[in-house]
Amino acid sequence: MTRTLTDTTWRPTRLGTAVVLLGTLAVSVALARPLGLEPSIALAWTAAVPFALGLWLVTRERWRLAARFLAGVAVLPLGVGVTVGAVYAAVTLFGALFPQPTPGQVAEATLVVLGRLAVVVGLTAAALGATVSVGDLADRDSLRKFSKVAGRTAFVGIAAAGVLVALAAVGNTELGGLQGSVGDTVADVLDAVAGALLSPGTMTPSLFSFAALLVLASLATAGALRSLPVAELLDAPTAVTAVRRALYQVTLFGIVLLAAGTLTRFAISPMRLQRVLPATAYDVLVAVTTLGALRTVLVAAAAVGLAGALLGWLFRRLARASAGAAAVRNAPTVAGGALVAGTLAVHGPLVAELRSFVLSTVPYTVAGTIRGQSGAVVDYYGTFTVAAVLLAVVLVAATATLVVARVGVGLRVLPVDTFGPALAAAGLFVAAAFAGTTDAVTPLRFLACVVAALVVWDAGEYATKLGDEIGRHAGTAGVEGVHLVGTLLVGVAAAALAVGVANYGTAMSFSNPNALPVAVVGSGVALLALVFALR
Repeated sequence: MTRTLTDTTWRPTRLGTAVVLLGTLAVSVALARPLGLEPSIALAWTAAVPFALGLWLVTRERWRLAARFLAGVAVLPLGVGVTVGAVYAAVTLFGALFPQPTPGQVAEATLVVLGRLAVVVGLTAAALGATVSVGDLADRDSLRKFSKVAGRTAFVGIAAAGVLVALAAVGNTELGGLQGSVGDTVADVLDAVAGALLSPGTMTPSLFSFAALLVLASLATAGALRSLPVAELLDAPTAVTAVRRALYQVTLFGIVLLAAGTLTRFAISPMRLQRVLPATAYDVLVAVTTLGALRTVLVAAAAVGLAGALLGWLFRRLARASAGAAAVRNAPTVAGGALVAGTLAVHGPLVAELRSFVLSTVPYTVAGTIRGQSGAVVDYYGTFTVAAVLLAVVLVAATATLVVARVGVGLRVLPVDTFGPALAAAGLFVAAAFAGTTDAVTPLRFLACVVAALVVWDAGEYATKLGDEIGRHAGTAGVEGVHLVGTLLVGVAAAALAVGVANYGTAMSFSNPNALPVAVVGSGVALLALVFALR
């Protein structure tokens, strides 16, 4: 039996959905309260509602124009909840933990901040997953449509911010401390970029920029072959398909090189790399990655490929354009314009309140510097430009969230049939794992949260299966209750075993007793992985 989003009979059962929602909410509260992350988690649940609403709106067949417009508007609260929650946690933690007297304590405080941010990210993902599990709203089609709506809405915000920044730059003859005109500065930047891409230094390898050019050129060329009717013109579809596949293989190879280039660019010095590699291999690496002719070919291929892909996209749009479809397609663009107009109405108080909050929260050692620099930025660009940039950042964050969800489904990291429960359980598990390494969360609370993550996943998956097979209106409470008890027993048994391991560990002699909480978390991770493997 085929289930569709418009048929409520074949959606997940109510009891399983309630377990997912209440379990996610309970774990969020249990982890947020001892870590002082209540405002960030409240914002996460605020983002979850427009996330589910947007996925529902983009699948509506009636009132499509209004639905797409409202989905575009929903991108803003989604981005606010995702972005502001993490930023709020980072600013407040930075203000509470810094300054530190020694470098060692600075490193420790930095790890604490990163760990708390990981908890916020995990609980945010859990809130998003739990909310969409209510109606099983997330599938490939709804994620694709909502991400496109978000992209169109974000494009308007990015364009508005870019225009305002450019106008502010052109309107000032001097660029701050650079003491130069706008044209001179732009020319210098372009010269520096061109030099780094086309003619880097020949003394050390430039693997990072070379790999980036390789990835861009191969992807752009493959996109042009896909967008333009090359196979039809050459009457060789098999050959064109083979070339595209080869280009995708080159892209994967370039991504591997990019990862290696990141290490050589930011972590491993050229001298150290030269000592590690054989002399011949190092010389070949330097020669290939700094060869100007090869880089010029890659840049040209990327430019031609991007132009071809854009041309093919434009031709397809013109060929299938219609008045009704164009109105629906451009509704998110109108929504983006409405959001920019709303930003114009509130930009002054918004920027003032945000600046006041940051200045009152950051450590006193940097408050003066931030006050001076932020004041200079506001005076130079104006509050509307600053607010427009913030709007663009929020919209881009929402779009990135949807793209990551699509990639997770596409790579089968998240199952499309049970996207909501899987995302909720994964987020809860990540949050519990990072929270369990802190003193604020006891091992018992950590293990309870891990068990709750297991219950959320299993209950949501089972609810989806029952909804597909017999419908949500059938009497399934009894069988779901038995299944839930069985899952709880498995989780409690695994937690009891972890507690036993922890108690045994405390009786042993450790060279570093502070590592015990991390060991407990590791045992919990291993036990949960074992449970999933056995299932």
